[in-house]
Amino acid sequence: IAFKSADRDLLVETQSSLQKDLGDGVIVERWDQVAGFFSEVMGLQNAVFKVVLGILFVISSSAIVNTSMMTVSERVREIGTLMAIGYKRKHILTIFLIESTVIGLLGGLAGVIIGTTVVQILKTVGLRFVFPGTHNALTLSPFVSVPFVLLVLGLACLSALLAGLYPSYRASRMSP
Repeated sequence: IAFKSADRDLLVETQSSLQKDLGDGVIVERWDQVAGFFSEVMGLQNAVFKVVLGILFVISSSAIVNTSMMTVSERVREIGTLMAIGYKRKHILTIFLIESTVIGLLGGLAGVIIGTTVVQILKTVGLRFVFPGTHNALTLSPFVSVPFVLLVLGLACLSALLAGLYPSYRASRMSP
């Protein structure tokens, strides 16, 4: 018998309660006790995903820095004109930081829309797995939570903002 608990802290309490109610004829074990190997594999998988996420973060930040630097070098006349008509260096800095943040927001929105659509399709279809040593297929239904989506959008904007700091600073230090 398998059951799901909303609170992981209640699992040990529920296990001992079930063991007491069912008696010695039945052994009650939690998933992490039965499938220690799978728990370790999942931990390793999560560590690998974090490394890949870090690499993707560096790559996307580098792309934003490169794009922003090219934008700055292509807009030298525009920056000079803005400074000549009275824009301060802080205004130029703010313009380029807002531009970088909007790039991150639009990219994050595109990623969230595409990713959520793919996850919804996979949820509808289901992912069937047969774990080693078993004969029964397990159907998984992936999902995406709203807090996770908001976190992704926030990280996209933050990474774009941080990646745009140096190009924005360079733009604000140009001479008119």
